[in-house]
Amino acid sequence: MKLKTTTGLLLISAVLVAGCRTTTGEDAPTFDEMTASAAALEVLYGGEAARTDVPVAGAATFEGYVGGDLDDGRELIGELDLNANFGTGDVTGSATNFSDDGDQGFTGTLDFVGDVIYAPIGNADSLEGFLTGDLSADGETYDTSILLDGSEFYGGTGAELPDAVAGDASGFLDDGGLGLLFDGTFIAERP
Repeated sequence: MKLKTTTGLLLISAVLVAGCRTTTGEDAPTFDEMTASAAALEVLYGGEAARTDVPVAGAATFEGYVGGDLDDGRELIGELDLNANFGTGDVTGSATNFSDDGDQGFTGTLDFVGDVIYAPIGNADSLEGFLTGDLSADGETYDTSILLDGSEFYGGTGAELPDAVAGDASGFLDDGGLGLLFDGTFIAERP
């Protein structure tokens, strides 16, 4: 999986030393900080082979990022939290602290509701669902819907919980006009 970032790996060492996610408001991370952290996760898990199955019991929390390209030329990234119950297959969560590559912050929270999809033997299991809600910036409010389709689980085998999940993210930010298409990826790990 290749996350779509412009800042690349230049800030990874600084982020790894800091090693923590921040909160909303004035302490919210910048676009560069989030893209560097997402790239660090990609480096951490990118060399591993993704597992094709997940356990059918247990629960895990994942923290990471969802980011990608808007069709107006900007990039957008936000912090992602997912709570997966592998016993029931239910997944909930949220995404906040969105920022574009001009460091324009977006207020609002996108709620995630989805499922762990257990595929037939020989096919990859996946985590799928939608981030939905309103994001606002520069006087515009966007009714947002982003599909997360994660079939890349890293770490652990068999009944062990995965250490991370990654996949594609695609959707639409509707401002009542033409709106904006979103095409990207997500990655999140257990804290």
